[in-house]
Amino acid sequence: MTTAKLRIGALVVMLLSIATLFLLQRQMTGLVEENADLRTPVEALQTDGGELMRVRGQGVRLRQLEQENTEPRAQPQERGGIGGAVEYRNEQYGFGMTFPSDWKGYSVVAGTWQGRTQDEQGETTGTYAGPEFLLRHPQWTADAPWQDLPVMVFTHEEWALVEQEHLAVSAAPIGPGKLGENAQFVFALPPRWIGFLDTLGQDEAAKVPETFRAF
Repeated sequence: MTTAKLRIGALVVMLLSIATLFLLQRQMTGLVEENADLRTPVEALQTDGGELMRVRGQGVRLRQLEQENTEPRAQPQERGGIGGAVEYRNEQYGFGMTFPSDWKGYSVVAGTWQGRTQDEQGETTGTYAGPEFLLRHPQWTADAPWQDLPVMVFTHEEWALVEQEHLAVSAAPIGPGKLGENAQFVFALPPRWIGFLDTLGQDEAAKVPETFRAF
């Protein structure tokens, strides 16, 4: 009788133990599922945050591209506003000009200007001469002359006489027109240098003096 009771008691203890283990297992499974449920929103938030950062980054780049496409770009500028310009530079006297592209292959004809001073009776009191350069279009011919661009070179003392109307360098009632000057020389266009002969390219040549520079 005692042995039977012991067996029954042991069986009960074993069953209780099994039930306890089963309950513990169920509780642990529930905790794991709850933790998994908690991780899901966090992971989703992290993923959404990454997508948000990526989208924001793309938006910044798109704005940069739009700005680059809409900002005015600096355009290449030709010197003197003349496309494909041809440069002339006189190192001996220190001046230069810019010609249109069709002047490529131009020639330079060296000459001399001449002038004189007079007294009140019109008698010559002195004679003067100085360099004059004719810049000539490459298509110039004797039968079809193009407009030359003449540049007269004066010393500062000679130019002072011209400005005082003591030195006449032309039969015209007006004097030469000043282009510019450097430390040694004054440069000028002869009076009536354009428009009095039937030459080609006058309109084009008339713009070239605007590009004159002394150095």
